[in-house]
Amino acid sequence: MENLIEVTIDSQTVKVDPSENIVEACARAGVKIPTLCYLKGISQNASCGVCVVEVEGAKSLVRSCVQKPTPGMKIQTASPRVLRARKTAIELLLANHPSDCLSCVRADTCELHTMANLLEVRADRFPAYRKYPLPDTTSEGIVRDDKKCILCGR
Repeated sequence: MENLIEVTIDSQTVKVDPSENIVEACARAGVKIPTLCYLKGISQNASCGVCVVEVEGAKSLVRSCVQKPTPGMKIQTASPRVLRARKTAIELLLANHPSDCLSCVRADTCELHTMANLLEVRADRFPAYRKYPLPDTTSEGIVRDDKKCILCGR
């Protein structure tokens, strides 16, 4: 582990490893940042937009799965602006997602469904914009249904 640096996460000053991204640094400090596309060591494409945080001095929200902390950085993980952006990201993902959650085999383990509930997403705000092929059932063990894909890269 490299030398630790001091950052402020939600008004709490903590020491973090500058080689980790903000998601990992916050997790070590006991602050969970929600993600859908991030998978430690595998996927860092920042495609879902759910992991955004507010960094003092930054012009826009920062995708914490790809941004590394810097000395003195001040991070807000749950400001009203961050929560609105996360909710919008989930609403956009749900716009192209089938609304069959009650009959879906992943209903109890679906990260998207869990996140929508946490952020109190209740209605479709955006129209669907993707067209999908029929599910691929050529394999006996795997069914690929592109309607369920949120383009996370995992």
